[in-house]
Amino acid sequence: MANTTLLTRLQSWHQKVVVLITVMTGAAFTCQAGGSGNDDFEVIRRFPHDTTAYTQGLLYVDGQLYESTGQLGRSDVRRVDLETGQVQASTRLASNRFGEGLALLGDKLFQLTWQTHVGYVYEASTLALVDSFAYTGEGWGLATDGTSLIMSDGTANLRFLNPETFETTKEVTVQDQGSALTSISSLPTAKSLGSSIRKTLPVLALSFSFMPAPF
Repeated sequence: MANTTLLTRLQSWHQKVVVLITVMTGAAFTCQAGGSGNDDFEVIRRFPHDTTAYTQGLLYVDGQLYESTGQLGRSDVRRVDLETGQVQASTRLASNRFGEGLALLGDKLFQLTWQTHVGYVYEASTLALVDSFAYTGEGWGLATDGTSLIMSDGTANLRFLNPETFETTKEVTVQDQGSALTSISSLPTAKSLGSSIRKTLPVLALSFSFMPAPF
């Protein structure tokens, strides 16, 4: 089992719930709730972006964005110049595929689809399709801890997948005070969240939707 520390900030059950989850080795969950929800922020810079792109997965790597877009007949995986918003390369999915979560592990990009039970593997440098893999259930968010792919499927469970065989090596149920948190959506990652978390641990920031999703 994973020894997983969940730090939850619950602002409103009518808004998104952000859960910070550090994935470690061990045997238990600990969940804490708090935060006033009144944190201030300042927009320090804006970047152009294709407003027609139905963004489902987004990565920032070395000044570029890698993006998975959704919608039937419009889904693709693309590399975008952050400064200009121009699409530098893209690979279109079949018209019956709805693109979902995206993760970069090594020199490969991994992309989920929503309800067609198939994921795709691309060369990150060219976006050339090199492999595909099957899974049960829906595909929502995708992340990596540097070893495994971490997948959400709209339930309270996170699946850890072997990136070579795509077999599920373990599952983690996300809970808040003993209650399962369903509709886990995006899985953005960060290496550090400050002194309150050990900086050597990978961190997932999980967002939850309380409306039917993906839309």
